[in-house]
Amino acid sequence: MKSFFHNRRSVPTYALILGAVFLVAVFGRTYHFHDWLRMNADQARDAALVSGVVSGGDPLPLLGPKAGGTDFKLGPAFYWFEIASAKVFGDSPDKMAYPDLLSSILAIPLLFVLLRRYFDIRIAGSLAALYALSFYALKYSRFAWNPNSTPFWTMLFLYALLRVFDDREKRKYLWAIVAGIAVGIGVQLHTFLLAALPIVTILSFGYYGLRNRSLAKPFLVIVLVSLFCNVPQFIHEARTGGENVKALFGGMKKKQETSKTYLDKVIRNGECFTAANIQIVSSAYYDNDTCDIADAKQPYTLPIGLVGTIFFLGGIVLAARGVRRETDPEKRRFLRLLPTYMGVLFLLILPVAYEISLRYFLILAWMPFFFLGLWLEFLGERFGHLGKEVVFAALAILFATNGFMVWNYFSDLSGYGSKPDAAGFDIVYLGETEKMADYMVAEAGSAKTAYIGGNKTYLFKAQNALISLSAKDGLRLVPVGKNKDGMVMPTFSLVSTKAKKDYIAGLAKDPSVTVTSASFGRFTIVSAIPVR
Repeated sequence: MKSFFHNRRSVPTYALILGAVFLVAVFGRTYHFHDWLRMNADQARDAALVSGVVSGGDPLPLLGPKAGGTDFKLGPAFYWFEIASAKVFGDSPDKMAYPDLLSSILAIPLLFVLLRRYFDIRIAGSLAALYALSFYALKYSRFAWNPNSTPFWTMLFLYALLRVFDDREKRKYLWAIVAGIAVGIGVQLHTFLLAALPIVTILSFGYYGLRNRSLAKPFLVIVLVSLFCNVPQFIHEARTGGENVKALFGGMKKKQETSKTYLDKVIRNGECFTAANIQIVSSAYYDNDTCDIADAKQPYTLPIGLVGTIFFLGGIVLAARGVRRETDPEKRRFLRLLPTYMGVLFLLILPVAYEISLRYFLILAWMPFFFLGLWLEFLGERFGHLGKEVVFAALAILFATNGFMVWNYFSDLSGYGSKPDAAGFDIVYLGETEKMADYMVAEAGSAKTAYIGGNKTYLFKAQNALISLSAKDGLRLVPVGKNKDGMVMPTFSLVSTKAKKDYIAGLAKDPSVTVTSASFGRFTIVSAIPVR
């Protein structure tokens, strides 16, 4: 297969460029990692649990975080990674997030070697470089959340399977172990993967195993290794009589949208897959997490949505075309396996198509780059020199849009901690919550307990973090709604910096308290200390 990058003598230079892009990607993922680490309610909850284990007071958890909107809990791998990291690097939220950070960095070269199973080095390198600078990928690399490492584990799963099925591979059992680990960890990180990874494994071995009976033993290795990785869940289920499994099926029933027809769900699912392709590869919608590919309030989204639809559907057609035309058996396996994984997930997501958003597509982070590679290959082969120019223009535009969005993202982050009028309270960060917690500890003085209240919207996001961080310095924060004794302890209120004057004026009318405040960019902590 000829590439639109036809000059092989440029490989060393090209490798240097890829290396430079990789370093830029690492910088983007680690820049101000501590201060700009997301610290919303879920992250604070997980950090408190991990701290409890690291300090020696709590046992290792047998289950992980709850799946969104249900009582079902995933496996404990996410927590165990955080615990291991905290034991090695220190008991603080940013250190606990290192496993997700590392997996996001390793996912870049992993995508390259995965795509090299089919594409030439220049196409695969261009796609990996684009992934490295993708705002979507970068955003989910900068905080701890159980789905954040799924791009690495799912790509590792697909790559290991391809190595197991490779007729030339001499280390099939080694790659079977790797695939088993990827399955065993992956099913603990996302509910959809709990079904998708085993299904794809069974389908793949069912198809290729009928032609090659020697694959039976590698399949058994994958099953045993993946089951071993999930022993903690089996222990929990044995102790509780299958409590978590019952919650899984109850959650599946609860999540399904029954008012929509099957056709409605297929269309909505296709729209979500299309929107995910657009966002991941181009970051065209910046921080919009919805599946809507066209917004009436933003006219420019309609042509983007149309291009995205052509890109997605055309990618499927090109993959099918490649299977029909490709003569290399290893490349045909590649063209079959990746769409099979995507197709299984499409069917699994279908019942809850109206419940999902773009963050769910972390488990398919490679998808648009696979399609983009097929498009680049097609244009380069079909239109010759003109196709090559179109390819370079398309890549330049995608690099530019992602670079622009990443720049905006960091500009916004820098404003949250320094600008009183910075908009948006959907996300809070470790740097600002640490400063607020330090302020409250200092203001509380000798008091060991204080109340915390204020704006409910802000507290929903930040309260858990403030409680957890203050507790490490010996101050116990209690939600103000639980105060039944009047003003007997210091009380802190979290409010918007823009609204602090009115809030302070209301408290200042009470002569029994001393009111002070401190602003931390968009947030202000107002303290009311009882007069002794």
